[in-house]
Amino acid sequence: MEISLTKEVGSDNLFVSLHLSHEMKTGNGERFDEIAAKIKPWIRLASINEADKDSADELDVWTRTLPPLTMGTYDSSKLLKALKSIGYEGPVLFHTGGGLGRRAPADHYQTSFKRFQEMVEELDED
Repeated sequence: MEISLTKEVGSDNLFVSLHLSHEMKTGNGERFDEIAAKIKPWIRLASINEADKDSADELDVWTRTLPPLTMGTYDSSKLLKALKSIGYEGPVLFHTGGGLGRRAPADHYQTSFKRFQEMVEELDED
């Protein structure tokens, strides 16, 4: 993630968001600690989703980076851990939608939200 334009503008009301799905698309799934530290002064929103570990090179990456939180092969809690490491206390958007055909929407939401709550609880235990 390059933050030079945000620094150059230097506005008090220009912020950035950190989206797991976008970082996975660009192959940054193992760099969340570094990225979070770099954007700490400007981050005001983050979004979490599930993903497959090898989804960065996929043409149809969005179906492999937005499945229900219980279905991917990537540890999405890495994003939450990175946010915690910089003291981020802002909102975290639960971003999902791809792969919905695999499950009924109500079931998908309930199981995904339960997994999200488990991830947050695990952070509190650390």
